[in-house]
Amino acid sequence: MIVVRVNETGARGDRRSDDRPALQAAVDRAAAAGGGTVVVPTGMRCRTGTLRLASRIELHLERGSSLVASDRAADYPSADRPVLLEAHDAEEVVVCGRGSIEGHARDFMVRNLGYIWEPARFRPGLLQFVGCRGVRLEGVIFHDSAFWTVHLVGCERVDVVDLVVDNDLAVPNCDGIVPDRCRDVRIHGCRIRCADDAIVLKTSGEHPELGPVENIHVSDCELMCTASAVKLGSGTAGDFRNLSFCDCSVRSSSRGLVIQLRDQGSVENVVFRGFQIETRLFDPHYWGHAEPIQVTAVSRTLAQADGRRPAWNPEGRLGAVSGVRFSDIEARCEGGIVLYGCPESVLRDVGLASVRLRIDKRSRWPGGYLDLRPIDLGGADVWVDPARDPGRIPRKVPGILARYVSGLRLRDVAVVRGTGPLEYLGEALELEHADGVAIDGFVARGFAPG
Repeated sequence: MIVVRVNETGARGDRRSDDRPALQAAVDRAAAAGGGTVVVPTGMRCRTGTLRLASRIELHLERGSSLVASDRAADYPSADRPVLLEAHDAEEVVVCGRGSIEGHARDFMVRNLGYIWEPARFRPGLLQFVGCRGVRLEGVIFHDSAFWTVHLVGCERVDVVDLVVDNDLAVPNCDGIVPDRCRDVRIHGCRIRCADDAIVLKTSGEHPELGPVENIHVSDCELMCTASAVKLGSGTAGDFRNLSFCDCSVRSSSRGLVIQLRDQGSVENVVFRGFQIETRLFDPHYWGHAEPIQVTAVSRTLAQADGRRPAWNPEGRLGAVSGVRFSDIEARCEGGIVLYGCPESVLRDVGLASVRLRIDKRSRWPGGYLDLRPIDLGGADVWVDPARDPGRIPRKVPGILARYVSGLRLRDVAVVRGTGPLEYLGEALELEHADGVAIDGFVARGFAPG
């Protein structure tokens, strides 16, 4: 295995020069030798568009080095979404080091709507690997992405360790880590700050041949975002199974732990354990109303008026959610827990154990909404006026809402009405079309008797 330093192939690293040809030449030289390490040395800031990695390539960013996103669309000749780093059907691909990958997101925004930017039609993400096996991402700082930051599609045997994602909190859709139809993934010790979902698992409709999401394990991460800290969906065209999320912290986020089933895939055997969660209300352009836990199963086109259906689900089928456990969770929030199924997809076998929920009103943003977005294809873009989105429904917010749930178990659960103007709160526990409910230790403090 050889070592190629990018200055050896002509990279200048002055941030102004177009270093993409020199960077690609370094990768290609290592690939031609059967694999090797491509080094971006300390102090080099290489402006680039799409750089394609290959099998048995390690891209090593030394501390104080960076790849900087070009603002020219012509520098992103990818066949898929435009990104800085891409790999297709590669094996043993590594991106590591203590350097950074800089997205310069505001170069790809159109106008500021107050707390959110409206993006331009063209906006690159930072990394997308498709169909790769034996991936390791470690130590690198991903900064200021204009779109999904780390997108892994149909990949297997993936380690994501000690990664930092630090994005602009006013740039929409800059999700942190996105395993999409991936299997055997470990995400550990990452710190993520972004304006959208921090860690989001998907089975997107574009690649049905790539199979389900399966055997994903997330632990010891610190998450902050303007949407969901951990989410399954809303891209749910395929199945999700055998997933665990443990010992993470969530702070100042619009939502905590979320399952959004909207398509024909199903979700089963999911564990959330050992979370410290803080959620708050925020500008309604962002999905979420401070729910520490939300599980919803409703059609993506529930409120669709014109009869349209997504191309990946022309019959509008809806899968099922079953076997979901939440345990050892401490939450301070401005909203309640939402477990919301429908007659076509009843939530089954859901358990809350050792869950402490305290609802305090701290922000200036109004409460009193049930947020089911997305349930209408016309409201799918977050910069659309939220007052026109039928998925944002005014109503009283219970401490725990369970609707169309079968086999709900509550053990050692406490819901406390705290401080602040909480006139939008309803009852501590609201059950609607719920059967097989077993309660072993439920405490409600500060709520009027129901």
